[in-house]
Amino acid sequence: MASDGFFDEEAVRGIVFTHAKFIQDHFHLYDSGLKKMFGTTRYKLLQLHLIIIVQAKSKEEFDGLVDAAELVLKSQKSRNGQLEGDFAKHVPRKQFYATYCLRLIPGNWNRKGSTIAEVNHLSVLSSLNGD
Repeated sequence: MASDGFFDEEAVRGIVFTHAKFIQDHFHLYDSGLKKMFGTTRYKLLQLHLIIIVQAKSKEEFDGLVDAAELVLKSQKSRNGQLEGDFAKHVPRKQFYATYCLRLIPGNWNRKGSTIAEVNHLSVLSSLNGD
């Protein structure tokens, strides 16, 4: 189940999709999700790193990109503990957004979100709201 940020893994389980795999929809992640996660100013510092981390095609590539982003954070004259903490929380959630992890989901067909996901979101919201 691809999410635009409204749903998370807990919400997917809460509405009884017990066998569904939660992923963060890449369109929404690039469009607003990463900025919302890190804040506009802090996002600008790591924007390129965050985007290419999402696109990593292997664990080795992912780990190297994370190391490079951490180096950027550590090299700042004025260290931002909040940004470093948010980044440290984001990295382990790779199974929900990293391209190489999404490819491992059986039946996913290398999808990272889709128009069909948008239709599903509307259907679920309509059902939950009784519309």
